[in-house]
Amino acid sequence: MPHGQRPPAPDAERVVDVRNIGLESLVLADDPVRTRGGADDVAELAQSIRTSGIIEPIVVRPSGQDRYEVVAGERRALAARSLEMATVPCMVRECSDEEALVIGIVENLQRSELNPMDRARGIHRLVGYGRSQEDIGATLGMAQSSVAHHLRLLSLPAEVAAMIEQGQLSMGHGKILAALAPEDAAELADECVRDALSVRELEQRASQLSARADRTPNPTRPARGDKPIREERELSNGVVVIVKAKTGSPGSGKIEIPYYSEEEKAWTLNVLAGTS
Repeated sequence: MPHGQRPPAPDAERVVDVRNIGLESLVLADDPVRTRGGADDVAELAQSIRTSGIIEPIVVRPSGQDRYEVVAGERRALAARSLEMATVPCMVRECSDEEALVIGIVENLQRSELNPMDRARGIHRLVGYGRSQEDIGATLGMAQSSVAHHLRLLSLPAEVAAMIEQGQLSMGHGKILAALAPEDAAELADECVRDALSVRELEQRASQLSARADRTPNPTRPARGDKPIREERELSNGVVVIVKAKTGSPGSGKIEIPYYSEEEKAWTLNVLAGTS
């Protein structure tokens, strides 16, 4: 597919083939959109399938002679395998790697099964195809600012990312922690889990941490008065700003707008100019 050309949306009209396929013919993707869990992750779904069957077909694509790669519905396939089912209903689609990725992400988003880290990794893979954040947002039904927030999660320390993956921390927690230095993010993440902090409470502690850091003398830097207190806010138009208010000068400070890619910079400037 030519660079920059957007693949058809997952729900675009096209010929599909729905039929029963033997489980031995299904192969799992090497790099699935959704992080694979253990046996317990599939057991509950297997019980549901045992009772009601597979209501929605598994989406697959041809992968060699009598082989089909699972594009969406891996857990259903694993649950059916645990039940030793002979065949499963499948929707066979011809699609590229990029289209398969989009289908997998959208299918899981519609079912609310992707945790924020899985969404972030999937979005990052779409960026690797040369797609802009705005285009990815349109394809996945997400605001461009939400796409940018997810990508920032990938800068979190591994232990913090794991907490989000396991549901100990929310996307809101992750947005705040991603704006901190790695060591500060890890420290506050531990506090969040230990003290069951809300997003707002975490925001307050992050501001306090920044204020303490500003008051700590740095021998390699000349002493300055009126250290700013840092606060991050998201405006109604999706633009994220960092407000730095001077502690010794009420009513004065700085407002900064960070960006993490050329696409995000261009989008932010267009929003501020009223052209987006």
